[in-house]
Amino acid sequence: MISSFYINKYLINENRTKEDCQNIITKETKINCEKTNYCINLRYNVLLNIKNPNKYNDCFDYSPMFKYIQIIKDKTIYINIINNSNNYYQYKELYRFIEGQLNISNNYIYFANIIDDTNEIHKHISKFNYLLSLDKYKNNKNNVFIGNVDEYINWFYFI
Repeated sequence: MISSFYINKYLINENRTKEDCQNIITKETKINCEKTNYCINLRYNVLLNIKNPNKYNDCFDYSPMFKYIQIIKDKTIYINIINNSNNYYQYKELYRFIEGQLNISNNYIYFANIIDDTNEIHKHISKFNYLLSLDKYKNNKNNVFIGNVDEYINWFYFI
């Protein structure tokens, strides 16, 4: 289950950019956090490196693009960062995006969804907990992270 979100070393900042989060992650994990072009084809549950899926007729089959990637030995973490969103539909899309992540995560492929808006995510946390509680995902739910930057750093050292 997702723990309560907390504000710790890196205070939630409404003006913080995705690049600021990238710098924090790189600094704290001491692993480069590189930009990437990966996304998930949700119809076929396949992770693809594709620069612009929107130019194809099947573009609605693709998830949003992951922003960053970290590689640690034989493990790869695909990172998604959401800043300052109070849009219900963005969280609904995130729910489907995380469902796609759960369908393909394994002992080598991990996903991190860093939400840099603690107040807003509290409104929807029960929905993400529901998704992670489904029996279908009991073997790989720990391979998908949902939380803030501080929580990501803690999760990173446990995988």
